[in-house]
Amino acid sequence: DDDDDDDDDARVNPILAAMSAIPNARDECLNRELAAVQRSDLTLVCSMVERRLMLDTYRVPPEKLELASFFCESNHCEMRRNGEDLPPIMPPPPLPPTTPGFDARDGFTTIGTFHHKPNVDSVRWLAEAIWPLIRAELPTATMRVYGSYPTEAIRQLHKPECGFLVEGFAPTIEGVMDTSRVLLAPLRFGAGVKGKIVDAWTRGLPVVTTPVGAEGTVPGMSLMWPEGLWEDRTGVWGGKWRSITAEDFAADAIELHENREAWDDARIDCSAMIDRLFPAERNLATVRRAIDELFEGEGGLEARRGQDYFAASLWHHTARSTEYFSRWIEMKETGKDTSAHGPEGVFLEGQTREDDTEA
Repeated sequence: DDDDDDDDDARVNPILAAMSAIPNARDECLNRELAAVQRSDLTLVCSMVERRLMLDTYRVPPEKLELASFFCESNHCEMRRNGEDLPPIMPPPPLPPTTPGFDARDGFTTIGTFHHKPNVDSVRWLAEAIWPLIRAELPTATMRVYGSYPTEAIRQLHKPECGFLVEGFAPTIEGVMDTSRVLLAPLRFGAGVKGKIVDAWTRGLPVVTTPVGAEGTVPGMSLMWPEGLWEDRTGVWGGKWRSITAEDFAADAIELHENREAWDDARIDCSAMIDRLFPAERNLATVRRAIDELFEGEGGLEARRGQDYFAASLWHHTARSTEYFSRWIEMKETGKDTSAHGPEGVFLEGQTREDDTEA
């Protein structure tokens, strides 16, 4: 049946599996993060997707969440896409972007630290499955891979004869992105808004990625990749993001690299995405407002905390564990435990000398 087919697809395609994955409630990392969120007065989330996940799946109260993504200077300029004016989201700066155009760029690039597992997997998939398909169509193309802390396994992917170059640490973003024509980010798992994509857009560099890589950067999408949406090839975005196979990814990369009109349109969309999703002044104003609201109303912040029973219970256990740990350190260092006593050296209510000795 259809459900069985969906399960089979997820098993054979890591991207589909990642798109349907939700951590188990007993996952240690998830619990640590959710506990921190619930203990906090306010959590700044990086995208509408993340906020929706927090609200619907993890049941975090909406008053504890505020959208605060990247803070980028607007690079809107008067451009036209497919013959239509792009409405400005924010007032344009005095000068348009000065990053190089189509003819001044060549080849592909990707960037990301190799301390991050999604980046390691991304580059391996790129080298083993995607790049051979691109190179077969573009035999003189180059693929430059930048990132700090490359492992020996990553270094072994360096094959100049195939145009695949592992360059290591990048001194500047501009030096990497202003010479390349397309950024490739074939991410098969991971979460959040990807900094490499935002960086590329600020440099006028179109991107090819997967639905996983595009999380939080598709306007109007607050769900975790609604079923079938990635199959729709329409919509404004700063490049292409819907491919889930090596073949489709390579085809998208080749088209953007070779098709000047498609590249120019994507470059304009890069600017539009920055203006729409990541304008510094608007996003900073949102953060300021959310912080100010914490102190408004009768009683201000303390009144809010007085009604936050879940946070209070988490703080209780956190405080107690810290208290007993500090007592252990003190006893180890001095042989005495003063924290269990009142200011007059009297035991606190409910405690006995035997309790103190055992602690």
